[in-house]
Amino acid sequence: KYPLDLLDGQEGVISYGSAQCELPSAGIDLLCGVVNGVVWTLGEPKAVCSYKITLDGRELEYSPEGVLHDLTNGRYVLVTQNQKNKINALIELLVGTIESPSA
Repeated sequence: KYPLDLLDGQEGVISYGSAQCELPSAGIDLLCGVVNGVVWTLGEPKAVCSYKITLDGRELEYSPEGVLHDLTNGRYVLVTQNQKNKINALIELLVGTIESPSA
């Protein structure tokens, strides 16, 4: 489905505070698709990314505002509204709650 050039989507973990959950394969596919399909900006995001995601050894952080931070490669991206909704729903499903971005 996705050009998984760097991630084979075998394993993934998402953590928030002390909670840590394994990502289901659908969640890994979703995140791999986002990671491989966006245009990255080099540098650090200004948003606070409170969710930590590990995809096949690659360290990522995520903010519910839609910021995905690739720690491994020192870059970040603001995902689309559609991607944000999917990732937030995934986090809510796994972690049980999602902090709402400050309006």
